[in-house]
Amino acid sequence: MKLTLDQIKTITFGCTEITDDGLLRRFTTAQQEPFQHHAGFYFRTCCAAGAALDFVTDADFLLLTVEGDRQLGQSLLDFDLLVDGVLVQNAACARTGEPAKTGKIVPYGPETFRFYLPQGEKRVTVQMTWNGSVRILNMELTDGASFRPWQYDKTLVAFGDSITQGAYAKHPSMSYITQTARNLNAKLYNFGVGGTGYNGKMLIAGSYPQADIVTMSYGTNDFAQQNPESFTWNVQETFRRLDAEFPDAKIFVILPLWRMSESQRKTGELGTMQDLRDRIAAEAKQVPRFTVLDGSAWVPHLKDCYLDSGALHPNDLGMAHYAMGLTQAIMKAFP
Repeated sequence: MKLTLDQIKTITFGCTEITDDGLLRRFTTAQQEPFQHHAGFYFRTCCAAGAALDFVTDADFLLLTVEGDRQLGQSLLDFDLLVDGVLVQNAACARTGEPAKTGKIVPYGPETFRFYLPQGEKRVTVQMTWNGSVRILNMELTDGASFRPWQYDKTLVAFGDSITQGAYAKHPSMSYITQTARNLNAKLYNFGVGGTGYNGKMLIAGSYPQADIVTMSYGTNDFAQQNPESFTWNVQETFRRLDAEFPDAKIFVILPLWRMSESQRKTGELGTMQDLRDRIAAEAKQVPRFTVLDGSAWVPHLKDCYLDSGALHPNDLGMAHYAMGLTQAIMKAFP
């Protein structure tokens, strides 16, 4: 049974739009505008981080064909299948003979994934890759199968850098914000963009879905990129816009994770990483309804929990710790 695009749209979440040719758009054109000056940032806004097919079905077979764009030299584009919230299968787009490092944007696909499902009615989730764009070309279920959209209890909007976007989780369903949304049964809109930091011009008024929960996790890139004056203005303006844009949401400002350079006592124009955390916390506390969370207390300060040698990006294990800490903190705000 081949689904129409309109049917696919009803069970696809985490997008601001699905175009008539099946492209999943995470950002609107207006939201992409502040990233136009940097090709890498702009491409990352085109990636499908957080987007998912999420539905209840009695089908025992799912076929999905996708294509899109990716960056040469980046990690594999992975797609996860979850059944009743449990990760049961992973599929990756093939790549061969490409350079180890290059930022060139190239097409991939079409790639066809075949997923076999257990009998009976169950929740099926296909979590899209975090590091490539995705266009759905075809989706098929067992002939005569029923399907309906999954129902969420809340809506979560997340802002952040590469760690929020999902880098470098092997499994996109294991990124900390995707796990947190799943734990809370929340519809996720992931606006994380790798390499970014606090930017007072980044939030575009009136362009985001209203949410019950908003998280903001920046700072690790600001440590090396900003001077004290620009950092203070960018943080204050970001928080002003955030407060105005989400008047009814519970807003959580997450302080940067631990990184190995802290053990080496490295400093920059903003001082130590702890000095930077203190600056962010002090500004966030000027907005009474913001809740400040110390992300450095969640992921163990061990290289085993990180992917890169500098212990900057959590791996799947580190992401699980991050998600557990964040989930518990948010749940305290919803008695």
